[in-house]
Formats: sequence, C-alpha cells, structure tokens
Amino acid sequence: MRPLRREGVVHVVPRDVKWQPPTEGHYKVNCDASLDVQNQVVGIGLIICDSFGLVMAAAAQRIRASYSPLIAEVVAVLHGVDFAVNTGLWPLLIETDALRVVNMVKTGSASAVGIGLVVGDVIAHLRNSSGVSVMFVSGKANYVAHTISKLALGLTEDRFWIEEHRLCVERYILDEYPG
Repeated sequence: MRPLRREGVVHVVPRDVKWQPPTEGHYKVNCDASLDVQNQVVGIGLIICDSFGLVMAAAAQRIRASYSPLIAEVVAVLHGVDFAVNTGLWPLLIETDALRVVNMVKTGSASAVGIGLVVGDVIAHLRNSSGVSVMFVSGKANYVAHTISKLALGLTEDRFWIEEHRLCVERYILDEYPG
C-alpha cells in the first residue's frame, strides 16, 4: 500500500480548543465511533458543516460488530468520506479525535490484518478525490460527532439528515459550532 502524504505532519490541537469551521468554500466532516462491547454494537457519528459552521448533513449509523476501538475509528472515517461523497459536499476536511488513525492514513503504515484493509479503503477514497485532507482534533473539538455516535448505539436503523439536525444534539451544536 502506497502512503498518502498530505500535509505531512499531524498537529495536535490543545484540549481547550473548540471546533472551528473550515476555510471558505470547503466542508468539514467530523467523525467518531462509540462501542457497546457487551452487545457487540458500534455507533458511528458524522456531522458535516460548511465554512459558516452551518450543519449541512449528519448521520448516526449502528453497526453490529465486535470491532476494536481502533478499527471502529477507521470505519468512522471511511463512513465520513463515503457520506461526504454521497452528499456532494466537497472539498472536504475530515476531522477525528483518533490520532493513530490520522497517522495511519497519512503514512499508509497500517499493516495489521483487518485494519490495514480498512485504512487502504480510506486511502483509496482519498487518492481518488481531490481537495481532501485528514486532521486530528481534540475530543472537545469532536464532541458533536461523539454525541451522535453515542446516539447511534441505541438506534434500530441508520439515520441521515441533510440540511437539518436532530433536536437531541442541537444544544451541543449551539455550544460548539459558531453557525
């Protein structure tokens, strides 16, 4: 697998930094995963905002699987890229609070069976798409995606919102997002 080299170095964002909108004309997807190990369920939370901080799309997906936390986070990034492609929201900045995932995607260094294949899928998606970058952010800056991933654990079917958002996460959006 050939490494994806974009922006080279991963910058760690201090814990007290809140979410920031992307540059004008770009979109940002924040991705997160939550696990319910006992019930073998993974919750995926995605939220896409524009440069004004307005919510353009969100998704809460429930996957029946017993993934490791690392694989769950890689899958969340993969779902984030797919969701952005399917909604046509481009160019794109992908943010996750999983630093290992960001480093694996940027360097192509995931060689473990299972995770290497998923990271390879993420890298392939990114190579086929211009104007995409992946960045690490603090958990605080990724709080809304985390909240949606927790919500997803209790769903019976996947939920997708386009240019709207669920009221149960509205207060978190208002606290974190300037839009």
